[in-house]
Amino acid sequence: MANFLFQPMMGKLQIDDGDETTVKEMIIEGVLSIQAGDNPRILLVKLASYLPPKQKQAVLDKAKAD
Repeated sequence: MANFLFQPMMGKLQIDDGDETTVKEMIIEGVLSIQAGDNPRILLVKLASYLPPKQKQAVLDKAKAD
């Protein structure tokens, strides 16, 4: 009975944990790149690599337009 109730919740928590880990990795990557003096465009490409393909392309297209 407990598995029936809590198994779906566990799957949701694991997905959320993965998202949280990705965000933390992006923050660390960004801070380290800033400390290293990386060009902002290089930083944009590095951070965009964490996004799904459609979002990544939209971000890069918007950056080119600006």
